[in-house]
Amino acid sequence: MNRAQVKGLLGLCARAGQIVLGTDQALKLVRRGGAACLLVDGQAAENTKKKLRDASLSHASPLYELPAGLLDEACGQSGRMGAALREGTLSRQLITLLEPANQ
Repeated sequence: MNRAQVKGLLGLCARAGQIVLGTDQALKLVRRGGAACLLVDGQAAENTKKKLRDASLSHASPLYELPAGLLDEACGQSGRMGAALREGTLSRQLITLLEPANQ
């Protein structure tokens, strides 16, 4: 994963309103079926990771763990440990960057 590219694309998603920040809001979006993928910060608590992992499995939404602090840096809001991307072109580009085959 190219950290600079991911950070730039996450920032663009934030400015375009295509990312939902916060674990609770992300869970609401994935339960409604509007999430392309879930993101979790590397320094999130195990309980937070488990909540997002369970939602990811039950709603067939991929979950990606980001390096510690990347979500905060890219979106400009501190303390956000979970996020969801809305369906769209930006989310597909970000998923392509985050796929293990591209690392």
